[in-house]
Amino acid sequence: MITNTVHCKVSFNGQIRRFALDCTEFTSLKETIARLLSLNDEFVLKYLDDESDYVTLDKTEELKTALIVSPKLLRILVDKKDAPSTISDDCLSKKYRKRQCKQHERKDHHGHHGHHGHKGYGHHGHHEHHGQHGHHGHHGHHGHKGCGKDRHPRSDEERNVRKLKKLAFINQCLVDLGSDDSLLTPHALIKKQRLLKKKQRIESKQRGDCYHQKKRQGLLTPEEEQKNRSLKGQILSVKMDMAKIKARQLEIKMMMQDKVGDKPLMDELVALKEKKKLLSTQKRALVDQMHI
Repeated sequence: MITNTVHCKVSFNGQIRRFALDCTEFTSLKETIARLLSLNDEFVLKYLDDESDYVTLDKTEELKTALIVSPKLLRILVDKKDAPSTISDDCLSKKYRKRQCKQHERKDHHGHHGHHGHKGYGHHGHHEHHGQHGHHGHHGHHGHKGCGKDRHPRSDEERNVRKLKKLAFINQCLVDLGSDDSLLTPHALIKKQRLLKKKQRIESKQRGDCYHQKKRQGLLTPEEEQKNRSLKGQILSVKMDMAKIKARQLEIKMMMQDKVGDKPLMDELVALKEKKKLLSTQKRALVDQMHI
């Protein structure tokens, strides 16, 4: 609500003044500010709105709008005409300072190829380090999330090392599972099949082959394509059954809030959990049968 008393906090050139104005006329506000700050030249007033933006203030209607937006305290920035904005850190909100920091980094990134850390304004330099992640001079790395990151591409040697480590891990897992599939549980057997496929994919990449080349080039036989379509239909059916079970589980859990310890509901919940586990195993087995 607009009242006759306007509480103002004014910032200009490092000075901060606070006062109360007994009216809502813009001319009185401007005259009071000129008298407090001893300003003889023309100047512009801007107020801080609820989105941390400084909005120009030059008429009574805009002053009334400002008081609706900021009824408790009107934060005003004074700028001389034809002069760059002088914004004091004391009157800036944290959100506004963060926005200014982003603009500062973006401008420097495009203008000088300089790169900044994640927090703070920092300064340019060749060997200086600032902020939480550190600033680097020209040709350094940009650490701010909003402006993107320059990532070092991995070399072929690094990629090969990663593949060899992954392959060694898979081979060890296969050794642990053993060579006799008849001794494995259904879950362990599916795990072994998946590991073998991963191993095949890595080895094909090491040879320079494309693991999915056959599929991309359309070299699947009509029988293989027909089998894939059939398997996809079965997988979709299993997924639908799993979704029904999940919905029923949620329904039972809500019912049990009013019927705590209800044995029939608890038994049904256990049965649904086992059925869902079997369907999940069935889905993985269908996926493993698909031609790729």
